[in-house]
Amino acid sequence: MVLAFGAGTASSQDSSNSLVSRRLTEYLTPAASGTHDQLIKIELNPITEEPTAFQSFPMGNNSKSGLHGVWPSELYPGKMWLSLQWENKLLLVYPGQNLSAVPSIIKTINIPEPGNSPHCIFEIGNRVWAGLKDASEQTGQYYFFSADISNSTDQKLYPCLKNPVFIKEEPATKLIYVTQDTESSIMRINATSGSCRFRQTSAARQSE
Repeated sequence: MVLAFGAGTASSQDSSNSLVSRRLTEYLTPAASGTHDQLIKIELNPITEEPTAFQSFPMGNNSKSGLHGVWPSELYPGKMWLSLQWENKLLLVYPGQNLSAVPSIIKTINIPEPGNSPHCIFEIGNRVWAGLKDASEQTGQYYFFSADISNSTDQKLYPCLKNPVFIKEEPATKLIYVTQDTESSIMRINATSGSCRFRQTSAARQSE
């Protein structure tokens, strides 16, 4: 499904206690055999925001490439990052100017071994980051991945706990935080020095 967000203000009798309301719009997509089949572009009415047409496109070698993560690029406005989970690839894609235009792949970044299964993807500064959902076939270890966007040979794999998902930069310190879903843990990374720490929520466990 495609999600669109809007915001408005709902006033109460006491303006000091005004509540902020938010609207969530859900768009149903055409039937598919799974959630990783196609990239779907939906045309919206500019006034009503109702969907008027859609077009789907396979990404990767076929519809079983494991298309999963989507993230809009700030370095390349109008383009977006995609992850192909089963092909171990990150793609920078231009979706096209209209509904029928076939998306074009601008850049491909291959996840190096022993990394495996890119899932969620994020652009932070001049780097692209991805949580690698499945354990490595070579080591059995979990990792998340980072690459310099302008120099994709500058790549790093960070060992982590099971199922890294969301990745976010803290604006003041520039430290990177990664959620480790199954382990109820958050990892902190200094991307400059490469040092990592993680703390589990259930126990004060840290690792350098």
